[in-house]
Formats: sequence, C-alpha cells, structure tokens
Amino acid sequence: MTILAGHERAAPVLGHCSSGPQSTTVPSSAGSWHARSTMKADAVIDWEDASHEDGRVHMARTLYAYLHTKTQKFLYFGRATYSTPHRRWNAKDKQDGVWAHLKQMGISHHQFIVGRIAVHRLTDQLIEDIESLFILSLKPSANVQGVRSRGYCRPGYVVQNIGSAWPGPEFIVDGMTG
Repeated sequence: MTILAGHERAAPVLGHCSSGPQSTTVPSSAGSWHARSTMKADAVIDWEDASHEDGRVHMARTLYAYLHTKTQKFLYFGRATYSTPHRRWNAKDKQDGVWAHLKQMGISHHQFIVGRIAVHRLTDQLIEDIESLFILSLKPSANVQGVRSRGYCRPGYVVQNIGSAWPGPEFIVDGMTG
C-alpha cells in the first residue's frame, strides 16, 4: 500500500499482498501531489470528531479511530460493521485489550473520531479490508490483531480521507509493492 501524505513528506510504500511487509520510500518530489484532486478514489471516508452523544457513534457500517489528544497519533483503528462505534467502545473485549494497552502507555484520555464510508457498494468484506489497510499502513499502537498481514488485498484500490478530524494522509492506495 502507498500512503500519499502531503506536499512536503515522502510517501512510504509498503507491500503486504504477497511476500510480507516490505518498505521503501518515494522521493518527496514524487510524493508532491499538485494534481491530487484528479486522483479517483474508490472509497471516500469522511472523518469527524465524535462524542458519545453524537449521532455518528450510533451508526453501524462505519470506521472509528482513537487518537492521542496531544500528538494526534493514531492509537487504534476499528470497524463497526453490525454494531456501532459506541457499542464497540464499551465492548468487553476492549477492556482487556485496547484499554489495558493504553493504560500501560500512560494514556487515560483520547480523541474519538468516526468515519462514514462513501462507496458504490459497501460490503462487510470491504469494511474489513479498509480497516485492515488503515491498520497496516498507519500502525496504531493499540491494534494488536491483524498487524502483520492481510488475507486479501485490492491492488490499486484508492481510499481518500476527508473531514475536519482526520490528521493523517489524504490518500491510501492498496496493493503497491516495494
């Protein structure tokens, strides 16, 4: 997968489809995207801040992330396919996993963002694949499952991230090998 970050940063290229993770970088000049708006996205994720009173946390078939409140680094990515981000936040499996990990790191507060997925045909498998793509490309520290490889990849699949709460790269492209 390729992360197309911004004008000033190099874009890491990670391959996870066949022989395991490989890493290389693309020079900054190649990562400068003056024509980014012409890149066709297969899926667009609209990321917004969420509170537990907000309607977004009660919507199924979304993605969600926890961010460090000061650094804006990604702590955890998840998907709410049949559930909601609010229910996943309160889920029993989070107590021993995510919350214990964050407590070990000395993190007691986090920012909660929810991403609505706009795509031609949203399937359960696609939600899982996009979540996996985010975990492998952005490496949030509290994700401990699915961090080494994916069972499936969608070569050339482009995810565009928009919204006021998104601190990461605008585009993530799957299936590129280094």
